[in-house]
Amino acid sequence: TSNISSTEITSGGSLELDPETSTSLTTGFAFADNVGAVDLSFNFNYYDINVEGAIAEPTGQFIVNECFLRQEEGRSPFCDFIEFGQDAASRFLVSDVFAGFININSEKVEGLDLNATIASDVRAFNNDLRLGLNVRANHLITRNTVFVDSDGAPQLDEDAGEFGFPSWTGRATFSAELEPVTLTWQARYIGDTAVAPTARSEFDDAFGNRGTGFFSATCTGDGSPTGTPTGDGVFCRGVDFADAYFTHTVSARYEADWFTLRAGVANVFDTAPPQVDSDFVFAISNTPIGNGYELNGREYF
Repeated sequence: TSNISSTEITSGGSLELDPETSTSLTTGFAFADNVGAVDLSFNFNYYDINVEGAIAEPTGQFIVNECFLRQEEGRSPFCDFIEFGQDAASRFLVSDVFAGFININSEKVEGLDLNATIASDVRAFNNDLRLGLNVRANHLITRNTVFVDSDGAPQLDEDAGEFGFPSWTGRATFSAELEPVTLTWQARYIGDTAVAPTARSEFDDAFGNRGTGFFSATCTGDGSPTGTPTGDGVFCRGVDFADAYFTHTVSARYEADWFTLRAGVANVFDTAPPQVDSDFVFAISNTPIGNGYELNGREYF
């Protein structure tokens, strides 16, 4: 007689979902004025957005745990997603679990948007030369997600300052317009980032001699316990961070009555993306992916 049972887990849409709800606070101010021949403008915005009942897709294990292991009194609503065998041969064990989408998570994002412009006309070549500088920046203060793990415990994930969520980003654009030609220089900035503090590596060697739980494949440190290879006293840690990153783009535009020509160079200085340890950061060939870094080097358009 076999004592092995199998459970079918089904995922998909659900008719039991409630709409996600959110509260948001947005405030700020705008200033614009002329100081002599100079035009000035400045915008400041603060935002705080909270989403409750965010839709998530729980695992089958989460649903079973919530039904049978919850500490609160009363029957768990997650038990409605579980079906049991109906005959003695099935021993009335769990036969089906519906792991569809449910309202379970919450999210919060908070930050600042800044926008400043200064422009003026100066005489050049018997024409008005329009000079302008626009600076835009975003400061991400909070990017949190609260999700419930398989044991039903809420887990807080704080992402601000991590890869994909730099605390500061921005761009500055300088333009010089002498009709019909406009020259533009733009600098783009991505602030420094790092993995979560709890995931950061520590200095150790390839053999874990320091007992940190991390292994550095490129440093022999105290050497192998077998004596081969011998150590060189050097300890390493994984590169789980990236410094601030700048790229520059320059372009020229010519506007006629019936056509426009534009040419330029992106990533003028051929700035390479940062290099990281793919054991800690999602990367291909040690290059972090999906973080806004230039992957193609200098390009002409």
